[in-house]
Amino acid sequence: MTTHTLDVTYYGQTLSKKNRHIPNGRGGITLDSSARQNEAEIVAQLEPKLRKLGVRTWEPDVIIKSEWLERNRKANVSVVFYDDSHRRRDLDNQLTTMLDALKRTNAIPDDDKRFINGIGAFDGGVDTRNPRAEISITYTEP
Repeated sequence: MTTHTLDVTYYGQTLSKKNRHIPNGRGGITLDSSARQNEAEIVAQLEPKLRKLGVRTWEPDVIIKSEWLERNRKANVSVVFYDDSHRRRDLDNQLTTMLDALKRTNAIPDDDKRFINGIGAFDGGVDTRNPRAEISITYTEP
């Protein structure tokens, strides 16, 4: 069994998408612009770091067609969040934002159990000068 670990850091506060929905006036709800902007910032910061590390990311067209990938290549994702204040934040909601950003960068194909063995979210405490999310992705191949 072969494993590859990718460690990358997002510098900035990770917002919760789950708590940022607003009524859209048509009977539905819409994600507010700050949550969308935060996810876009995470993606913009992580994409060049992933490319620079030279880790082969997953290509969406290949994922859909590859039964081998589904059976044989999985990842464990761990994220430590260092927040900018003592304000109450839900780790699971921050994790959702980060997983969605990781999917958009193709660092992980999806966050369902076909591709993920385990997911962990950890509180790193408060760092008012340097809020961040330290991400570790360990890919396992037979």
